[in-house]
Amino acid sequence: MSEVEKQGDTITMKPGIDIVASSVEEFQEQALELLKESPKEFVLDFTGVNMIDSMGIGIVIAIHNSLNKSGGKLKIIKIPPQIFNVFTAMRLGRHFVVEAE
Repeated sequence: MSEVEKQGDTITMKPGIDIVASSVEEFQEQALELLKESPKEFVLDFTGVNMIDSMGIGIVIAIHNSLNKSGGKLKIIKIPPQIFNVFTAMRLGRHFVVEAE
């Protein structure tokens, strides 16, 4: 289970594990449950996340799309360099905030 912190209209989720095919289902379920609260800002803290695969990136994009529909924003913080490089190459920073470690 991810660590979750709620403060006003902001929810911060810290998975703490790699977001890959073997763990993505639990991550997705928890994120979707939190999105039901319609936060204005949803922060993913990537502390402890060392790897993300295509399924994980797909879930991150789905989170962004859900938030976008309800007027919320996605922000990903503390992204390790190797993941930040992938996000930069995919130009995901154009759609939501990405901040390196």
